[in-house]
Amino acid sequence: MHNLTGALLFRVACVGLVSMLFMFALSTRADAEQFAFKPERGGLHLGFAGATVGGSDIAASDRERVPIGGLSAGGFFSVNVLHAANVFVGVQTELAYVPRGADIELEGMYRGGSQTTYLDFPILLRVSSERLGVARVHGVVGPVLSLLLSSKQISGDGSESDVRASTRSWDLGFTGGVEVSFPLNSRVEVGVEARYVHGFLTIASTQDAEILNRSVLVNLGVSILLGERAEQ
Repeated sequence: MHNLTGALLFRVACVGLVSMLFMFALSTRADAEQFAFKPERGGLHLGFAGATVGGSDIAASDRERVPIGGLSAGGFFSVNVLHAANVFVGVQTELAYVPRGADIELEGMYRGGSQTTYLDFPILLRVSSERLGVARVHGVVGPVLSLLLSSKQISGDGSESDVRASTRSWDLGFTGGVEVSFPLNSRVEVGVEARYVHGFLTIASTQDAEILNRSVLVNLGVSILLGERAEQ
């Protein structure tokens, strides 16, 4: 169910981005203002990360993966590059602390699990609508570089062991998400975002097993609009 939810969220984000880009392509306006490179906003977010693991070795196992959750936090900064057809297209960079891992059960009994934490560096294509009533809609997709901060193995009796030495020190993934933001005043917005992150590299440093990170993030963010903005 966790993977299905993440995959659905990723597809929705991609469809939304394609739709917004299609609207942009239909625009016939081409003045200098459209292509101005301008800071858009910067802010902080706090959220919940639901994580599990996937991969061929996991799928072939008779052990059941149980998603785990934890708090994530970070900051972001975005710039607008293009503006046409009521759509803003830009780039967003982030720095975020994200927990990952999964619990493992066999025949309904807890057998242990893994808990990892990462520092994520996404570089995202960001597409935003102009204000629709009292809200704006945003979509993001792009690659994510993740640097390992910690890695623990949890045994069935609850004891922990540090397994960072046997865990790959970095991961590379892809993410997609959708956000709805609401203005508090002319400069400050709050937003709610759902995002899926799909890891491509096995987390095992020996690379003899395919164990891949999967996670869904739900974030609450506060942002400050920067520079001059077109009236929403």
